[in-house]
Amino acid sequence: MTSDNLPTTTPRGNAGPKAGARILVVEDEPVNRMIADGMLQQFGIEHDMAEDGAQAIALITNNRYSLIFMDVQMPDMNGYETTRRIRAWEKTEGRPKTPIVALTAYAAKGDRERCISAGMDDYMSKPIIRDAFLDKIEQWILPRSESPATKEAEPTTDESGGVLDAAAIAALREAMRSVPGGLEEVLNGYLESLDRLVVAMRDGSKADDDESIRRAAHSLKSNSAAVGALELSDLCRRLEVIAKDGSAKERESLIVGIAAQAEGVRAAVRTMLGV
Repeated sequence: MTSDNLPTTTPRGNAGPKAGARILVVEDEPVNRMIADGMLQQFGIEHDMAEDGAQAIALITNNRYSLIFMDVQMPDMNGYETTRRIRAWEKTEGRPKTPIVALTAYAAKGDRERCISAGMDDYMSKPIIRDAFLDKIEQWILPRSESPATKEAEPTTDESGGVLDAAAIAALREAMRSVPGGLEEVLNGYLESLDRLVVAMRDGSKADDDESIRRAAHSLKSNSAAVGALELSDLCRRLEVIAKDGSAKERESLIVGIAAQAEGVRAAVRTMLGV
């Protein structure tokens, strides 16, 4: 395997849901966990969710998994360090390597090399899209004959006045169809994260804390893309870069723009929820 080309063929056995496949998703953002959980329930695949690296390691030492999806950007212990610890534990215990697919909302230069160096096997960009998610599962653990059927997409309608991407909302509704609370639960979770993360950006700006701003921007970028708030997601992407390399004036201007865009997104989501 080269550093430029991650595997594209199915490298492991034919374990599918009927053969006892189990997936672990490691993701610190609650909205992304809800979405992944809903999709895996729809696929009929046994799974566990971990919200940080320490929880992931505890689950892995007590369970057998066919595949792990690993968020790269997590506080305290990031996905790279978590993966290195998993690989060290597997070697010590004489366990076979479990495939690990990196999840990242920021595809920076060198990320693929870092994934391989840490012991990861594959790479997937966020937000988590149903078909891309299923493709990775099929690639690593499901034979094509056992994979969940992909339904023909329903026509999309814009329920948000153009603030949210209609196709993204339709895909999310379908992915969460079999989950109690469904799309409503995801959107309520998103509203909570929206308010919390905008406040975190403002507080970080007042404290001149670039790292706090960057973390909040990274999280809101991923969450917003997942619910189709694409313009807000792009503003957060720009702030994530500016917080590290830009001026305080540029940073503050973007935070003001994000807060203004967040107001429109919040109103659109509340309209969809009927509140």
